[in-house]
Amino acid sequence: MMEKWILWIGLLLGCCACTESKPTIGLDNCDVVAVKKVAGKDTVIVCEQEWIKQHVTIPLSHLVADWKLLRLENDKEEAKTVPFQLYSSENHLFVIDSQRKGVLVYDKRGNYLRTIGQAGEGMYDFHVNAYQVQPDEQNDCIYVRDLNPERILQFRISDGKVLKSIPLNVNRCSEILMLDSVMLLARGPHFTIDEIGKKPLLWLQDLKGNMLQEVSSIGWRNRLASQYYLWNRSGNVTFCTSNADTLYHYNVKENRLMPRFTIHCLQERGPHVSMEDVSDYYLFMLAESVPNDFGYWYLPQKRIIVDKKTMKGAYIDIVLDGYGEMKITDKWFGLNGDYLTMALQPREVIAMCKEVLAREENIPSDEANRVRDLLEGIHEDDNSFVLYGKIK
Repeated sequence: MMEKWILWIGLLLGCCACTESKPTIGLDNCDVVAVKKVAGKDTVIVCEQEWIKQHVTIPLSHLVADWKLLRLENDKEEAKTVPFQLYSSENHLFVIDSQRKGVLVYDKRGNYLRTIGQAGEGMYDFHVNAYQVQPDEQNDCIYVRDLNPERILQFRISDGKVLKSIPLNVNRCSEILMLDSVMLLARGPHFTIDEIGKKPLLWLQDLKGNMLQEVSSIGWRNRLASQYYLWNRSGNVTFCTSNADTLYHYNVKENRLMPRFTIHCLQERGPHVSMEDVSDYYLFMLAESVPNDFGYWYLPQKRIIVDKKTMKGAYIDIVLDGYGEMKITDKWFGLNGDYLTMALQPREVIAMCKEVLAREENIPSDEANRVRDLLEGIHEDDNSFVLYGKIK
């Protein structure tokens, strides 16, 4: 048992990549793929997909700092999880389990701490399941959205105790975001055409449910989506939709959405796209849902990166440093606040390792050995793996 823990500690340390500088990511020889345009009071970067000709490979450490790949604790049955959603904060990992067991809380080494909430019929139980969380570590609390359209639940992180039920000023929200002592919410799915102009697209409310300000849904008739996304990084509140063509910043003071990045695609966008504001770049992801051999919906990804300053861009593969350029491009990762996160099942990590070792003669021997050690320590009935790092 001691040897097993020494092995995993070594792998964890070896899986960390850190740098204080922002290295170039290989776009210098790429084409200009976007232009800046003025739209009212705002300047928008407009990308043309048909201009993109190059394909580059980017180590994950060029986008995020101190990234780690780790296996969640295996020793407790209650720690086992198949993540449905994954969130990172400064000191914790929060997992919404696909089997609807509640919100599982781990420390940043993958040790299980507790489960917050449960599905049930009680006043403070989750209706069907938890669906999204918003951590607020400074105040030792977490806000959880379930499928109850009328309220948000607040729990204490340190012991999992429920603190309050917060009424929603507008029923059905898609995303919650804490801004100091107030809550910003985005309109939820099933936003019908009849509700345009009658229900807000975004709104700010206090924790008693009082409306503070709202962004009108007028003008969004042709941009209805199944989901609306909010995240806050470095003081920029970003908003986009699940059928995104434009990424916006929300100006709280002026109470308006400011377009920042848009893309003209060659093909019609499907239901799975995302737009991400990462450091000096914009990322755009196209994905298609197809069933795989395990019966899961798999999301092969095509990612586009655009430099905000030079307007140069390319299709990209994202790989793990020091692991034989192990690709994570075709895996779904998310952004929440300052963190990039990805949940991986043991079988997925096994497949990733085998892909690297299949071209072992073309990679450094120390990297091949590291991948081999990782593969030998995995069993398909292990707990889930988590990849996370802080966005630069």
